[in-house]
Amino acid sequence: MGFKGFSGKIFFLLSFLLVFGVSFPLAVELTKIQGKIKNENGKAISGAKVQIEETGKVIATTTTNNKGEFSLSIELKEYTISVEADGYQSARLSSESESGKKTNVELVLAEAFALVRGTVFTERGFSFPNALVLVEAINSNNRKKFIKQYTTNQSGEFAFRLPNTGEYLLTASAKGYITESKKIEVNLGEARNLAFSLIPEKK
Repeated sequence: MGFKGFSGKIFFLLSFLLVFGVSFPLAVELTKIQGKIKNENGKAISGAKVQIEETGKVIATTTTNNKGEFSLSIELKEYTISVEADGYQSARLSSESESGKKTNVELVLAEAFALVRGTVFTERGFSFPNALVLVEAINSNNRKKFIKQYTTNQSGEFAFRLPNTGEYLLTASAKGYITESKKIEVNLGEARNLAFSLIPEKK
C-alpha cells in the first residue's frame, strides 16, 4: 500500500468520526490535595491515615510522613477528608476544589483518652483523703506494667486519663489498711467511675 492510500484511509476515518459525533475523552485535570496533620500542641502526627471520600465511599487513601504531611491527587470537585491516628480523636472535613489547582489542608487532632475517676472510702463510708491509688496496665500475657500513682484529695477523690484502650489494675491503699484492687477494661472516649473501701488491718 502506498503512502497516498494510507493517508486516504486516515482521512476517511477522521471524517467518519466527525460526521457521526464520535469523540475522544479529554485528559482529566487532577486536583492535588496536600496538607499537614498535627496535635493540639502543634506537633506533627506521623502515620496518620488520611482518606478522601465521596458520598461515604473511600476513593483515595494515604498516610502522613514523619513531618505529618500528606499529598493526594483526585478528580473530584466536592469531597470529604477523614483522618485517623492512634491516640487521637478522628476528624472529618468537607471541602471543594478547582480542577488543576492545589488545595492545602491543615487539621488538628484532639488527644483521645479514657477518663477514670473515683472515690476511696473508709469502712464506715467516710471519704478517705491522702489514700494512694496505683495504676498498672495488664498486657496479653497478664503481666502488669506500672503506669502512675495518684493521691486522693481531701474528699477522697481521684481522677486521671488513660491514653490507650486496654485492661488495667487499680489498687487503693493506705498505711494500716487492707489494700483493695479492681480490674477494669477501658476504651478511648469513655469515662469510668469507681469506688474503693479500705478496711483497717487486724491487729
